[in-house]
Amino acid sequence: TEPLAVLPRFSESTFAMFMNRFSEIGWMTHRLLPAIQPPEAPLPKSWGEKWRVVDECFENMVYSLTKENGKYIGEAMVEVVHAKFPFNERTCFPL
Repeated sequence: TEPLAVLPRFSESTFAMFMNRFSEIGWMTHRLLPAIQPPEAPLPKSWGEKWRVVDECFENMVYSLTKENGKYIGEAMVEVVHAKFPFNERTCFPL
């Protein structure tokens, strides 16, 4: 009954849901990055420090859904990432 939309219509709630999922997936991907390190040639120590800062920022962003809005999904996603992506800056590619 309506003409075909050329551009998507902005909706605050759908954009918020998209950004929350985007942040969660970004954090999971970030957690996998240290696995590119071969055991015999680790990345510099400064890289690890920067990786930790970004990791903490992702965690705070994901957890803010619980902290700011009282939604349990933020806390649940933090638990999922810590359980299923237990990597850190010292993780190496498993040879």
